[in-house]
Formats: sequence, C-alpha cells, structure tokens
Amino acid sequence: MLEIIQHAARSRKRQWFSVTSVETLMSALKVRHKHDVVDTLYWWLILYGVITFDNVEEWTSGEWDYEDSVEYAIFTERGIVLLNELRGGKSIKRQRQYLTET
Repeated sequence: MLEIIQHAARSRKRQWFSVTSVETLMSALKVRHKHDVVDTLYWWLILYGVITFDNVEEWTSGEWDYEDSVEYAIFTERGIVLLNELRGGKSIKRQRQYLTET
C-alpha cells in the first residue's frame, strides 16, 4: 500500500498541505489503478489516520464509495507529514514503522 501511495505522493510537484484537496491524491491514484483499488485505499487511509472527515454528521452524498465522500475528507497533520516524506523519498520501511507506532 505504501508503495502505491508513494508514487501518488511523488506525482505532485508541490508539497502537500492541509488545504490540499484529498481529491488531488485520489486523482493521482486513479491514473494508475482501477476504481476498486482506489476505493479500498481511500478507506484504509481513513483507518490509518492519513485522512479524516471534516464533519462526522455528513460524510457521504449517498453511497459507501470514496467518490461520494471524498469532498467531505481532509488531510490530517499525520497525513501531510507522511505524504511529504514519501514525496521526498523517505524510506518505505521507516514509514511502515511510523504507521504502526502511532
């Protein structure tokens, strides 16, 4: 999973910021992966605390699909750090450790 996210993180020329749309990451993932893969990654990114919903009462416009809820998602501080470290070439091994420690 981290290898897939790293490729998407590196596709962005600028740093990742809290105001960067989560749709930016998801669009980068869609370039190389099928919808089902991107959808699964989205929900795992929520579970790992990389992204979260900006409003727990309204987090989807209908279905249990990332495309219906991505507009309600934002990056967490943890997510921004992870994406920028992956973008900058930090080791995948270190990032796995980071995700399991916190």
